[in-house]
Amino acid sequence: MKKKGENSYKMSKYNELVDINGKHFLINLLTGNIVELDDEFFPKIREAINFDVDLKNLFSNEDLEFLLRRGFIVESKIEELDILKIWWKKGFSQNVLSLTLEPTLRCNFACTYCFEDTVNGGTMGNKEVNKLLKFIKNYMKRERINTLEISWFGGEPLLVKNVIDEITQGVREIFKELKIDFEEGYSASLVTKGSLLDSSVLEKLKIWKIKMVQITIDGSEMVHNLRRPFRGGKPSFNVVFKNFINLLKFIEGESLSIKVNLRCNFSLDVRDKVIEVFDMIPERYRKNINVYCKHYFPKSSEWRGMKLVSSLVHEQSISEVEAGLSMEVFRKGYKSERMKIGGAYFYCPASTMHHFELTPDLKVYKCNVAVGARPPVGEITDEGNIKYNVEELKKWILIDPFEDETCKSCKLLPICMGGCPLARVNRRRGCLIGLDNLNKILTLELTKIILKGGGS
Repeated sequence: MKKKGENSYKMSKYNELVDINGKHFLINLLTGNIVELDDEFFPKIREAINFDVDLKNLFSNEDLEFLLRRGFIVESKIEELDILKIWWKKGFSQNVLSLTLEPTLRCNFACTYCFEDTVNGGTMGNKEVNKLLKFIKNYMKRERINTLEISWFGGEPLLVKNVIDEITQGVREIFKELKIDFEEGYSASLVTKGSLLDSSVLEKLKIWKIKMVQITIDGSEMVHNLRRPFRGGKPSFNVVFKNFINLLKFIEGESLSIKVNLRCNFSLDVRDKVIEVFDMIPERYRKNINVYCKHYFPKSSEWRGMKLVSSLVHEQSISEVEAGLSMEVFRKGYKSERMKIGGAYFYCPASTMHHFELTPDLKVYKCNVAVGARPPVGEITDEGNIKYNVEELKKWILIDPFEDETCKSCKLLPICMGGCPLARVNRRRGCLIGLDNLNKILTLELTKIILKGGGS
């Protein structure tokens, strides 16, 4: 039996040092562990990260045990990529049927950056609803799945509330037939423009078993109205903002466990204006709102690698701009996370086995952004099965970041896990952020943790 200290150790390849206000922190992106380093320990850690040294000569046995327990060092025989491969397999094959349903592609908005055909888009009729319900029943029975998650997407899904009613009721009956607990095994989310979220819809949230509602408000009234007008040109901000506040009041009044996501799409020309809407929301609600600030590209911009080149600004990192906005929003009392430190194991639903995106005509995709931009991976048949387009499907299913030498050597792999599947299918890198921005973004995210008192 080996004595304590006889094992050979190495520093984790996923360590990162961050300095905040003169304090030194060691972060491990694989485990998510964070430790503040004192003036004596910091130079030792820095030396261990930057140079090939014998850790047993640098640290005491007690320190080695501390670092080992928290994943900052590992035994030399351990390959950390193997740990990530296990997580990848686990996340890829999770036993949940996840469906993003577009009951209609029609929309009452005319957002300037929309990528969908919301004028000519179709709507699910009785035939499509019946085929869809057959599919859900057949798939759950065949794959022995007893958890179903539906995300209502569009278009504007609230234009066809009757379709949501019919499918929800049909799922309830399927669960009863398959002897699955509907209350435990089913949940839904709603992505809506917000203008139709009136009192009658708020009451339906409970019937539809909605656990998350996402609404987009693109900053100040002026900016939002320019980018997200009603079809026909009328401004939409006041209607959407009023309904958003009513949603918050309703959830509070009914003591409902519904998450609220507020998305803000911005471009660099209005970056300083988008923040104004966050001052308008009463402080009492802010701690319960998840805010996502996401950049989109105006016509005066273009991608070059991980940088945005724009006629409006000098070259900037979009990741860094998004992280800065996330910090501003956080300081105003909202939940806002640009990058989860450790344990995130990013999985776009497109990377999982049992996730499908269905259009009104029941064409099957792996990603809603791929609708109209790539061929479908299949379609639902009259019998309620998927007829696969194998050539397209394999481009999504066979994505493996562990076959990519750049990913395998990247410190961000535990967080990114290969990044955006659509980018990879289109033969581009799917990086979530650039390595050159990692330390800056980690600094912002760690600052949030410190401000919250150490909780993550």
